[in-house]
Amino acid sequence: MQMIESSTLGRQLRVLLTTLLLNTAGFAQSATWITEKSKDGTVTVQSCVSKRTDAQGHSRIWMEYVATTTANVRVSACVAVLKDIARHKDFLDAKASRQLSGSATDSWLVYYYFDLPWPMPDSDCVASMHFSEDEVAKTVTFTLTAAPTLFEKKAVDRITQYNLTYQFKDLGSNLTALTITSSVVPTAQVPVWLMRNYFPEGPADVLHKLVQMANQQTIHP
Repeated sequence: MQMIESSTLGRQLRVLLTTLLLNTAGFAQSATWITEKSKDGTVTVQSCVSKRTDAQGHSRIWMEYVATTTANVRVSACVAVLKDIARHKDFLDAKASRQLSGSATDSWLVYYYFDLPWPMPDSDCVASMHFSEDEVAKTVTFTLTAAPTLFEKKAVDRITQYNLTYQFKDLGSNLTALTITSSVVPTAQVPVWLMRNYFPEGPADVLHKLVQMANQQTIHP
């Protein structure tokens, strides 16, 4: 009887120790999400900048955010802007954006070149972009996922962790809810506080420019 009790106690201790270790690891990698408004109050940005260990055991800085706004713009105009990949550079503040391959309807391979300010070095990104539509929910979604090996390597560091989603929801009366969800690991490993300076105005600027371009698209189809 005593042996059974000791065995049970041993299992309980092992479970407790495992739980403590898992919780400790979770706290070590936990990150704080911050909710802010843009200066003009029109965009809500939830953001998180944290250091994590990637699959190769390297410490990386992750930048994540969800930016939302509602604007007087047509969903169809937003879709037209996103499908014109050469114009992505204008709302992303990239030096170049171009289509590498794909159809004109729902799937593309895109290339971005980012000419970044000091102290961050230039970088590029290759991503697969897919379009989907939910007629019941009245939403359209563009999803971009890093595909770093699908195009020849250039003389700059390439972003390998790049997940970006643009969603446009028709609210009626010419109103659209726009949401950008992003999870990116920059190639430059600069201090977290410096990365935090991007928020909330960085994502807000992307949305403002996208809406402006979409409204111009509506005026000049």
